[in-house]
Amino acid sequence: MINDLCPPVRRALFVVYCWSERTLTFFHLWTRLEAALKADGRGLTAPRPEFEEILERYDIETEQRNDLIWSIATEK
Repeated sequence: MINDLCPPVRRALFVVYCWSERTLTFFHLWTRLEAALKADGRGLTAPRPEFEEILERYDIETEQRNDLIWSIATEK
């Protein structure tokens, strides 16, 4: 799923984390990407090659409480 959804730069970040941290890292990356894609208005229908560009257009705040992780994207 990481290979399908995350831009190369984000995939590289995921790989450097040890196995035990990957699940948490995945959800941090996923919620950030999801927030930016929703803010863009196209969601997962946006072309994958544009994902990194879309991420760069937004300030994204991520929070975690217990087992919940969420992100909010606002335009820069």
